[in-house]
Amino acid sequence: MLGLGNAITSGGAVSDLLTMTTDLELWLKNNSGIVLDSGGAGGCSQWRDSSGNSNHASQATTGNQATPSGGGLLLVEANEDHYDLASDITIEKATTSSTGGFACAWVSDFVSSTQNTILSDSNDEVIQVRSSSLIRLFTNDDGAVATELEADTGTPFGSAKMVILLNRSAGTSGVCTVYKNGINIPVGNGTLATAGDNIMGFDVDTVGSRGGSGTGFFDGELLELAFWSKSLSAQEISDVNDYLTTIHGL
Repeated sequence: MLGLGNAITSGGAVSDLLTMTTDLELWLKNNSGIVLDSGGAGGCSQWRDSSGNSNHASQATTGNQATPSGGGLLLVEANEDHYDLASDITIEKATTSSTGGFACAWVSDFVSSTQNTILSDSNDEVIQVRSSSLIRLFTNDDGAVATELEADTGTPFGSAKMVILLNRSAGTSGVCTVYKNGINIPVGNGTLATAGDNIMGFDVDTVGSRGGSGTGFFDGELLELAFWSKSLSAQEISDVNDYLTTIHGL
């Protein structure tokens, strides 16, 4: 477990706290690892991975490079800004009580709250803020399944700076839970097509666009991004939320 809350309140170092979890596959950390393009245009050619896995997010094409902003990146949909990871991250289909879990946390400030892709791959598998009330998880490794995580009330995923944590439980229930700024957002537990359950496998290798179709570009600031190849425990969820909301003043 992380123990982040205690470390923050006691004045301990916070620079490596997310790496205290196991199975942290990717950490695009705020105020760390942003490399400017050598051509001098001011764009970011690489956001270096702080997880220890060297899974850096890179973009060689100047016109598709985002501008550093707020310790992260300002991605512009009209410019088709996006980044490719050095290697795929693979989540297997849930076949036992300990398989299939994952978690993804990000800090964003959208210009538009429509079709903002966080992570994807070339099969159009995607984690995406589809609208101000809906997060989509589309899996395709073991059969195409689109899980629509729609907020029961309101429009919590709109255009404002926020911490979002999406956690899928391990095991054959495959239930997803969503948190905004540390608060659970009820998204229902309906059918595969509407909310809740998804046990299928998927890969991600792209940040900021729907890789296979070249659409769904992220539009706004992406300030931090972390991905785990396991479901987080209740304590880890609390600790990660505490860390990110504290670091980003939310």
